Amino acid sequence: MRKFLLLNILIASFVLLSAATFETASGEYQQRVKLRSTYKSLSRSDHDGFKNLMIGKLGGNQEDGRIIEHNYKLETIDGDKVVIDSVTGLMWHQSGSAGFGISWQKAEEWVAKLNDKGYAGFRDWRLPTLEEAASLLRSSKDSGGLYIDKIFAGTQKYLWTGDIYKKEDRWFVDLNQGNITWSSKYLYGFNRNLRANFIRPVRSHN
Repeated sequence: MRKFLLLNILIASFVLLSAATFETASGEYQQRVKLRSTYKSLSRSDHDGFKNLMIGKLGGNQEDGRIIEHNYKLETIDGDKVVIDSVTGLMWHQSGSAGFGISWQKAEEWVAKLNDKGYAGFRDWRLPTLEEAASLLRSSKDSGGLYIDKIFAGTQKYLWTGDIYKKEDRWFVDLNQGNITWSSKYLYGFNRNLRANFIRPVRSHN
């Protein structure tokens, strides 16, 4: 009962559900979840309104391992690895950025170069919204010590989003703590807690 209540709160807070359903590999039918894909400015009060939905705040209240029951599939397209989620209709860059982390402005440049290249044959890659990035969070750490499915590369502990906190700040998702917070977009390589921020680009697949 508790996990169903949490799911209902999640849906009411920031998830729009479409009427479409799809058949999973096990033959079950599941409702598709549509997450906000356009950027917006989110205040601290907005954060307080749904921070309890983040994995790091749920503790033992979430029993099924994930807030959204994803249906991930790892594919290689033109030599490039992507993760397709049939539940949200999103395609994720499987590995994301490497190195020591980059500023938010450099993150935008990184995605622009990805589109110039046509990664996996597509040129509409972007930074995720906070809701899209937060949907990756699990309620428990995987073998790599992060709150994310092991189908993704485990180098990126902190993921930039395109959403604004204040004029000079941007939201990011903390896969190490299972939470969300914000950082100055100007800090090169490290956020205000001296943790390197990375990129995991996404695109709307279907």
